[in-house]
Amino acid sequence: MTLIQDLVGKQDIGHVENGNMISLTKILEEAKKPGSVEYPKNHKPGMKVTKGGSMCANCEYWIKEGNLCNNEYWLKWRNGNAKIPNAADEYCCNWWHAQ
Repeated sequence: MTLIQDLVGKQDIGHVENGNMISLTKILEEAKKPGSVEYPKNHKPGMKVTKGGSMCANCEYWIKEGNLCNNEYWLKWRNGNAKIPNAADEYCCNWWHAQ
């Protein structure tokens, strides 16, 4: 049990919605459930970006040698092709994660 779960159980910490108290434990359980994601029709999972922000070059999945990405979702989207189509400091995708 986490400290938050322990505190919630003892103090009934939560959120009031429509006059009803919802415990933080219940809120955390709901937040962990899978949900759907919707993007605009013109959304692309990977795109060219300006230098200096989120980019492949500062992502934990980037493999410098060969300019590759080893993220499982990138690989699924690219049908197993790990090659990043632009320079690593000019490209980013939905699955970016800080090093």
